[in-house]
Amino acid sequence: MRNVDILSKEYCTGCGLCANCCPHNAIEMISNEDGFLMPHINNNCVNCGLCASKCPILSQKSGKKPVADICYAVQCRDEDRFECSSGGAFKAFANYALKNGGAVCGATFNKDFTRLSHKLVKKSKELDGLFKSKYLQSEMGDVYKEIKDFLNTGKFLVFSGCPCQVAALQQYVNYEYTNLITIDILCHGVPSPVAYRYFLNEKNPKKKLIKKVDFRDKKYGWGKNLTIEFSDGTETREPYNGTYFSAFLSGLNMRECCYNCQWASKNRVGDITIGDFWGCADYRKELNDNKGTSLVLCNTKIGAEFVQKCKNDFKLFEQMAFSDVYKVSEKINWAFHTPTPKNRFRKCFFKHLKEDGFYNATRYAQRQILDVGIVGWWIQNNRSNYGSTLTDYALGRYIESLGLSVAYISPPNFNRDYAGEFNKRYGYRMTAQYDYGSMIENNKYIDTFVVASDVLWFYDAMIQTGYTFMLDFVDDNKKKIAYAASFGKIDKFIPEEEHPKVKYLLSRFDGISMREQQGVDVLKDKFDLSSTRVLDPVFLCDLECWNEIARNSNMEIKENFVFAYLMDPTPEKAMELQTFADRHNWKLVTIPDRQNNYQDKAKILAKYGLLANASLEDFIYCFKHAKFVITDSFHGMCFSIIFRKSFYALVNRARGASRFEDLAENFRLKHRLLENMSELNVKPYKNDNLDYFEVEKYILSEISKSKEWLVGQLSSEKKPIKIKESTLIDYKLYVLQQQLKNK
Repeated sequence: MRNVDILSKEYCTGCGLCANCCPHNAIEMISNEDGFLMPHINNNCVNCGLCASKCPILSQKSGKKPVADICYAVQCRDEDRFECSSGGAFKAFANYALKNGGAVCGATFNKDFTRLSHKLVKKSKELDGLFKSKYLQSEMGDVYKEIKDFLNTGKFLVFSGCPCQVAALQQYVNYEYTNLITIDILCHGVPSPVAYRYFLNEKNPKKKLIKKVDFRDKKYGWGKNLTIEFSDGTETREPYNGTYFSAFLSGLNMRECCYNCQWASKNRVGDITIGDFWGCADYRKELNDNKGTSLVLCNTKIGAEFVQKCKNDFKLFEQMAFSDVYKVSEKINWAFHTPTPKNRFRKCFFKHLKEDGFYNATRYAQRQILDVGIVGWWIQNNRSNYGSTLTDYALGRYIESLGLSVAYISPPNFNRDYAGEFNKRYGYRMTAQYDYGSMIENNKYIDTFVVASDVLWFYDAMIQTGYTFMLDFVDDNKKKIAYAASFGKIDKFIPEEEHPKVKYLLSRFDGISMREQQGVDVLKDKFDLSSTRVLDPVFLCDLECWNEIARNSNMEIKENFVFAYLMDPTPEKAMELQTFADRHNWKLVTIPDRQNNYQDKAKILAKYGLLANASLEDFIYCFKHAKFVITDSFHGMCFSIIFRKSFYALVNRARGASRFEDLAENFRLKHRLLENMSELNVKPYKNDNLDYFEVEKYILSEISKSKEWLVGQLSSEKKPIKIKESTLIDYKLYVLQQQLKNK
């Protein structure tokens, strides 16, 4: 394939050059879901490669010029400036072109002000529509062809547009015409035309005939208001810090390529660059009279000569050094040095735009409405379980890799200010602090709720948190997913009298997956609900995710070492570990679980390579660099497999054996399970080395199936809740019984 389809969509500027230059009419510019024009290849394509060779991005011909030698602060006469957004520079250039038999090309609205497109103008009476800044992307149509045809007459033409449009025009005409003056604007990015139309409709609920849209109305000063005038003489006005400009300046509604703009730099693409000279009063107070001042950069000789020809139309024409201009503008005008940063809630904006309109989409995005909220024991502190923290971290990282925004929902009464350094260091977005009764507030900011993995449906945990982990606080119209949930030990299962409520709450879920097959069976047997078995979230992250954490450890162990992570150490286990390490001539490094009785555990391991108060980074470092791993932890077993380490896992029946046995069964690793630590050193010795070659396909297959399930749940439409009548009746009886009990 040699056409523009090879260009990643996030870099396409929508300039339309490819459609203009295609000799086979094989390219159509069609709006994408966000309202931006994108090239679509039809069946006429012969793969000649012309479009790809012309594309300014693919050809890497940016057309950038050296930094301007000549710069001006300019102001036209007051009556002319009032018709322009800043100092009137473009009006002076356009007037000169037409007075001298030339033409002008710039952006103008259609009759009802719903679309913006570039237009070639040869008559003064048509110029007014080209004046004033318009904050949305213009359609180019066939204008490049029209421009080339006009240039071939020998007359000169002034073209004004965004830098990407200027670069496209220069490519189209092969830089061959000396009668072409190109002007690029200091551009912060182009907002979506569809978003603009949503805004326009909200400002015009009575569908009045629109007479004018002025993004930069000067009635109250330079750059103060966005005004829409109607044919009946009424108008609506929004301040510069209102909804539309708030969305624009925060990067919510821009084209994807604008966040990577190669022309947002000191090296400009046009013969001339123009823009508002914001901050000009910092250079000299008199330059700002609150009526607008333009900045003009002369990037080429032809540009400088043209500006000189127009200088008599300016009442202020003050030359400045570029270093002075840059010093004044760099803090205010990003277009000089860097693209507008991509707002991480851009996707949120466009999602809500279609459902809730422009105002609400902006409000939700600015208030940080997120795609997914993770509910679990994600909090890291000096007593948190390593596995619990990391399983929630992995789930969040994987969901974010799918392009979704993620928040970690604070459990009831949890003050997020006390979240651990790990949570803060790795950029967790944490919800506000709510008590049980106020947890419903989370519904305002989150679309989909995901119950994280680990034993969150273990009854002892529910005693502490109520039914938070069964999403009792989540509205019916929100998507609810359980990923790799677990009931833990079945001998401490949820009391029978609570079953009606549990069944009702779980029936509200759109999708349930369990970490153990035992959980799948229990869910079916006890509550008549179907589910799918999946892997723990730690397997969803790419290996580099864990390598990154390991690199952040301050540890460095140079010797070969066996690493033992123990939930329940005993003196007997410790001695067996030391014997195993000595037998292999390896150093022994141990980390105990810190959730309960840490000091007692640390005391047992004090003489056996204890790594006291190990951080999560140290924890992962040990798995990555160990020669061998021995653990009685399910997550210890998981990380051994993730790093493809030789290991033994002591089945911890006191904490629940099914999780060990399921994982070993699925990965064909049952021979790595121990029932007693003494098995490590029984003669004849086991073959301690583990060759992953035979089991790799099973590991990758299970990971793929787990990812597929989660992606399917996250990407599917929200389904209406269907709860069996018998479940509803049982639940209503349960509620009535609770009310009677509490009287």
